Amino acid sequence: MVKHLSDRQKEILKILLNKKGFISTEKIANDLFLSKKTIYRELKIIENNVKIEKIKSKGIRLDISLVERAELREKILNDRNILEKYSVQERRIKILTYLLKISPKTTSIEKLSKSYYISKTSIVNDLNYIEKKIKKYNLKLEKGKKGSKITGNEREIREALINLINMSTRLREDEKINSDRIDDETLKELTYQFKKEDIYSIEKLLSNVEKKLNYTLADSYYINILTHLLILLERIKNGVIKYDKAEMKNYEVSEQNIYSISKELGEELLKKFDVKLPGEEIYFIYQYLVSSGIGNSKDESDWEVSQLMKQIKLKVKNIIKDIIQYFYEITKIDLRKNSNLYGSLALHIKALINRLEYEIKIQNSMYEEIKKEFPYMYEVTNQIMNRIIEKYKMKKISKYEISYLTIYFQAILESRKIIKNVVIVCSSGFGTSYLLKNRIQKIFPELEVKDVLSVNDLKNNYNLNNVDLIISTIHLKNMNKPVAYVSSVLNEEDVKLLNNNFIIQDYEKNYVEIEKMKEKEIIKEINFKLDKILTKDMIKLNLEFDNKNEIFEELAELLYKNKIIKSKKKFRIEIENRELTGDTNLKNKIAIPHLKSKNILKEQIIIFRLKKEIIWDNSNSRVKVIILIVSRERKIKKEILELKMISKIIESLLEKEVRVIILKKNKEMIYEKLEEIINSEG
Repeated sequence: MVKHLSDRQKEILKILLNKKGFISTEKIANDLFLSKKTIYRELKIIENNVKIEKIKSKGIRLDISLVERAELREKILNDRNILEKYSVQERRIKILTYLLKISPKTTSIEKLSKSYYISKTSIVNDLNYIEKKIKKYNLKLEKGKKGSKITGNEREIREALINLINMSTRLREDEKINSDRIDDETLKELTYQFKKEDIYSIEKLLSNVEKKLNYTLADSYYINILTHLLILLERIKNGVIKYDKAEMKNYEVSEQNIYSISKELGEELLKKFDVKLPGEEIYFIYQYLVSSGIGNSKDESDWEVSQLMKQIKLKVKNIIKDIIQYFYEITKIDLRKNSNLYGSLALHIKALINRLEYEIKIQNSMYEEIKKEFPYMYEVTNQIMNRIIEKYKMKKISKYEISYLTIYFQAILESRKIIKNVVIVCSSGFGTSYLLKNRIQKIFPELEVKDVLSVNDLKNNYNLNNVDLIISTIHLKNMNKPVAYVSSVLNEEDVKLLNNNFIIQDYEKNYVEIEKMKEKEIIKEINFKLDKILTKDMIKLNLEFDNKNEIFEELAELLYKNKIIKSKKKFRIEIENRELTGDTNLKNKIAIPHLKSKNILKEQIIIFRLKKEIIWDNSNSRVKVIILIVSRERKIKKEILELKMISKIIESLLEKEVRVIILKKNKEMIYEKLEEIINSEG
């Protein structure tokens, strides 16, 4: 049935055999790192031997019986009874995982070729792929006569392994396996990588650790340290580990209790697995424990805020205060008296700082969902932490860390009811009550004042079913609705009371403000300077031209000479067409012809000031200054914001002070003024 197939054609057939349904040629090309054209060419040859079904919207698949499939498998493997079990991508991940686990030991191409029943050429391609893949971890693939091996820092080898396991979580048709603490997909991947009994043994040891800590580790951190311990055991059993002694000298132990628990865990691992952990490994375990977030406390009294604050550093306390202060500045919601939030943040920030210090990275499988469901709160949190990073000179915080913090703020906000319907109560129900009503409606327009009542009105079984809050100037007894006590004139303190404790406005309305803040951050990042778009030699004064066409001709020459446009002819056509579509004359002796085009290579402003005014358009209005602005077609956020900075110059031309300088002053003063505009806030 199959005659004289090349290794490449066999690889394609193996993919088709391992796929029950349809698969696209693009997917096959990607898996084999070949072009689609090559795949089509190889498929024509394969079709001489095997029938292939093709459906345009679905892809291709083998159109053969089960018996024919079995025969094909056997022939491809040269009559071996073992079929390739992995896709190209799976095989590469498996080889990479193996090399990381045994590092710095070597393995040969021949050994890998026999293990996976594929050609040596395919293994060489796999190793080339792996060599590129591990660069982001600062690891190297060394190739020599004895074979290939991965070398690098122990911490980075383990980070690569943890990331591979996270990336490779997949559902398998395995027997049912259970864990109270690990999600199904992660557990299945762990049992694929490590022995099942080892996983369960370490889970028991971690349960003892939690008892000693007097709290449970949050699930994501629990999985992190479990995976670390499994990798640790594998590395010690399989490889000769080299620790960075210089790096270890800089480490210090700030929490002796947790360090003692780490040492005890090391002793338990020795008893269970007959593996003696060196001091470096004990310290790695300590780092993971002090960097882990807390799930539930075994004894709540041990974690009262007052006790907790005694245990954390002054820096952490200050960071928490700043986070809550920045939250207030951005959202106008005051959480400074919320002790629950303060305590939760204390626990989380303390662990976060340790993770940054020890370079321990966490994942959050719900990151995309959190960002999608709570976009406003995610951006608020991101802005807050950007300020914290800048103030305390901290390392960059990952998007996963931001998403975890987002949940803290979102949970607090959702626990606070949005007030919509209120009634106002005073002793008589008229007079100053209506002054209070008017003040409330003016300051809180989103509130609906359902009624203004006297105390007697309330006593006479007034229906409060649809009322969210009672605002009263006198003390009330036995009310089943929240009551805010204010003065009859609603002073500043009363407004703060209502805002911070009762009136929670629809904070999503603040999203526009957050977007503005993001823009400021990006503008700050790109560090936009005027000389990027305008230099003094592009300000030309006392020029003599008789009409617009002469000016455009000169501008085309200048732009082409300075490599700002590709074609002078195309520029002339486009700028003249642009003039026909809209007026560029500001009617104040200044014209601003502008153009966005693929013909333009970079942003540029050119200023021409004429000796004498010329007629600019059909209205016979005259201009003396021509400010040309040209720009590329731009799409990404940073580039669009650069254009926004340029637009500030256009807006400023409406101001008399700016016009006078451009129309009458020298080029130094013109440049200085425009530079001031670009650098101004807003």
